[in-house]
Amino acid sequence: MVYQDLEDFDLILAMDKTNQEKLRRMASPEQQAKIKLFMDYSAKFEDDEVPDPYYSLGHTFDLVLDMLEDGSQGVLMEIKKAIRGKQPQ
Repeated sequence: MVYQDLEDFDLILAMDKTNQEKLRRMASPEQQAKIKLFMDYSAKFEDDEVPDPYYSLGHTFDLVLDMLEDGSQGVLMEIKKAIRGKQPQ
């Protein structure tokens, strides 16, 4: 992540609150709204954060994969809604 990313991209996703806070400290007030938690887009999980499977000796790789697939579907749906909203009527 570089500072230019905050300018270039419409959405910056953090996997956990610690990284989200680091990103917010880097961002200008105008860029704050671009920074979201990835799991905010999840439909099936209530977790706020994606756990790091490396620290669980690999026991959570399947869970993390399921979380990423679910959250990715949510992100895709939001992007599709945004695109539809920008199309002329």
